[in-house]
Amino acid sequence: MKRTPFLRLSCLVILASVSACGSDPAASDDINNQPGTFTATVTGHVSATVSGLAASTGGTSTGGWGIAMAPGGSQSITMVTPGNNRPPAGTYPINLSVQAIGATSTVFFASFVADLASSSYTSTEGTLTIQSSSATRVVGSFSFEARRGTVGNPQIVNVQGTFNATNNPPAGM
Repeated sequence: MKRTPFLRLSCLVILASVSACGSDPAASDDINNQPGTFTATVTGHVSATVSGLAASTGGTSTGGWGIAMAPGGSQSITMVTPGNNRPPAGTYPINLSVQAIGATSTVFFASFVADLASSSYTSTEGTLTIQSSSATRVVGSFSFEARRGTVGNPQIVNVQGTFNATNNPPAGM
C-alpha cells in the first residue's frame, strides 16, 4: 500500500496523542498538565458517540499540521491541513481535498475510521472552528460529512464534535 503524506501525518499525530498520555509531566506543558480530549457524535451509515484523547502536531518532514482524536479503540478522527504552522483561531473549510486547485487559504481534509478492518470515510464538506490556539492547546469544534464506497452507492456519515487538543511538537524539537 502506498503511503501518502496524509497517511504518514495521520499516523504521526495519532502516535503523538498516545505519547501524551504517559505519566511524564513534560508530556504536556499547560498549567494543569492534562492530556487533550474530544467528544464526537457520528450518524448515518455508522452511529456512535465517541470520546477520548486529542492531540495536534505539525512541521513534519512530510509537511502538514493536524489534529488526531482517538477513543482508545480502533475508531479515529483526523483533520489535516498542508501548512506546517498551527492555524490561529478562526473557521476553516473541510473539503474533499486540501490540495484543491486555486486554494489560497487554510483548508482541511478530514477522515473518520470506524474500525481498522474497513476503509476510512473521507470528508466531502464541513467546517473546523478553532476557538483558541496557543502553544499548549488548540480548542474548537468540527462538523463534516464523509463518504466511502462507490459513486452510485456511497456510505455516508456525519461527524460533529468538540476538542481540547494538546499540542505536541514535531519529533526532534
